[in-house]
Amino acid sequence: MAMSPQKSSLEGRDLRRSFGQGSMRSTALAGVSIDLYPGQFSLMMGPSGSGKSTLLAILSGLLRPDHGTVHSLGQNIWAMSERQAEGFRLRHVGFIFQGYNLFGAFNAVQQLELVGRWGMNMGYWEARKKARNILDMLGLSKKKHLRPAEMSGGEKQRVAIGRALMKEPELLFADEPTSALDWGTGEQVIELLRGAARERGATVLCVAHDSRIIPFADQVIHLEDGQLKGVVYPDGKSGRPDREDERSHSSKSVLPGGEDEGWNKGKLGGRLNRTA
Repeated sequence: MAMSPQKSSLEGRDLRRSFGQGSMRSTALAGVSIDLYPGQFSLMMGPSGSGKSTLLAILSGLLRPDHGTVHSLGQNIWAMSERQAEGFRLRHVGFIFQGYNLFGAFNAVQQLELVGRWGMNMGYWEARKKARNILDMLGLSKKKHLRPAEMSGGEKQRVAIGRALMKEPELLFADEPTSALDWGTGEQVIELLRGAARERGATVLCVAHDSRIIPFADQVIHLEDGQLKGVVYPDGKSGRPDREDERSHSSKSVLPGGEDEGWNKGKLGGRLNRTA
């Protein structure tokens, strides 16, 4: 479904989620609202337990919120039936999980082929060619025949990333995609995610602790204690692609406390590095 560059592709409104019961109940999200746009690579950061993974799961349709709405590509995903939601994710959404979620019996090429053949209705040779090309880009040209048990953690992570890229999704969600990688490989992965946004107009949301990713992001979303604490635009732009009337907005204009809190562009890296 094609989206206008001026229209958000993903809208979350007043999202709330708690876990546990009674005195053991804890709040993961306390009323978060967020907009993401096509062609945008968004980075979400914050301390451990701040609600980052919970928010990503709710926005991607994997976890139902206690309260609030999510409109994805113009559709209210939490008003869908379970079957409708599964179909929507299959057609439009790609995931990169921390836990890899690879099939133990399949080698690297087959992991990607499966997505092409059953998720995109590709023919056998088309799916195999595309799978091989993506694995080559991820530096796995000599590992294509290996099964997950024969791979290192970093290799499994790259296969999981390749599987997500195979579908060329309109919405791409990544939870700590570089955590098991050295920075050289991690940087290549981030470039691929940013390329999915820049070149294909995908909406990409990445949860990470690594402050080295900040310069690659169109916007950096900071969560703390289940609340949205601020949004920084590292390039000084609004984060909304092709909105020329908002290009001149500075990061301090959208953050609590402005420059006095150290959120301005010049202090961005140090500030987020301390809080991530």
